[in-house]
Amino acid sequence: MPARRNRLGRGDKVVVISPYGSRLGVYDLETGEVTDVPPAFRATFVAELDEWLAAHGLDPFPGFGENGATTRPPSRRQRMRDTLSFQRPRDTAAPPPPAAPRGPDPTRRREPAALEAGVPTPTGGWSADSADGYRFDAFDDGGPRAAGHPRPDRRPGDEWTDLARYTPDHGLARRAAAARRDGRREEDVALRRQADARLEVAQSLSRELAAPVSSRIGRVARWRMLHGIDLVIGREPVVLDHLVICPGGVFVLEDRPQPGSKVHASTDGLEVDGQHVDLARIRTIGEEVADRLAEAIALAAGFEEVLNPPTVTPVVVVVGATIVNHSRPRGVIVTRAGDLGRALRSRGDRLTAAAIEETYAVARRSDTWTS
Repeated sequence: MPARRNRLGRGDKVVVISPYGSRLGVYDLETGEVTDVPPAFRATFVAELDEWLAAHGLDPFPGFGENGATTRPPSRRQRMRDTLSFQRPRDTAAPPPPAAPRGPDPTRRREPAALEAGVPTPTGGWSADSADGYRFDAFDDGGPRAAGHPRPDRRPGDEWTDLARYTPDHGLARRAAAARRDGRREEDVALRRQADARLEVAQSLSRELAAPVSSRIGRVARWRMLHGIDLVIGREPVVLDHLVICPGGVFVLEDRPQPGSKVHASTDGLEVDGQHVDLARIRTIGEEVADRLAEAIALAAGFEEVLNPPTVTPVVVVVGATIVNHSRPRGVIVTRAGDLGRALRSRGDRLTAAAIEETYAVARRSDTWTS
């Protein structure tokens, strides 16, 4: 019988459970009130509750009215409550209303003619970043809000690009078109394959990126993702396919489109169709990203260094291939695109919601990676 009696706290209630184990609602035996019953499950709720009431020798549930309220007569507690709250008529007549004053009352506070002006709305409207209490330009008003409220210490040449505007295939489609126009067919195919891999990896995290930012029990940390970040390490130009900032930390994603290939991941390294892949390069990229983020966060906060900077983990995302003999290489996560979300969630909660937004605020600035 999927129902149980609960006498904890105040009242005597019956918690009704569906045959599949989900909670249907609560029925108060003293007041006759019903709570938390979805309209689509009222029939199941009544059937399960009547079975429990009949087994305990109680009257059946009277059912729901047109507006969803119960049709049971008011209980003894409800009748006493209504009696005590009833306004009894008085024998004395009500006093006449006071006469309106002829002139303005100096003791009465005058209502303001209009509300005081607050922060003006930006030209493009409020963004989604500021809707939940965080603003991506919280450290520096160099973003869209700076157009209406410029900082006095801002230099005219201090310009930066918002990397959050970049799509997953940023720059690749244009380069592929140029290669196709010049007759470089192999380069065109490789660039388009890389663009498809970026789109597939970004799509694999679409559920995490579109998750609600808050719930009834508290704020839920957002997942942030940037694409196509250009930086120079030493003398080598490097492009970060993706940068993910989530509760598990900061992750540098490198997409490897390998359709139909077999990838051997072991503690020694990575092999694709028998060819060894050097993972020292992506480890170096992860260390450089960690240093630049720590420096940018400290600079934005006005400190020389950050005591506890976010950890950066490099990730190799294999697209279109099969991973065999899978074991994690040292310091690098190797996963398929379909398992990327689960691999990042398995890292636990290392960053708070505020830490994610602070890191994202500096990561989306192009001068974090070019200066």
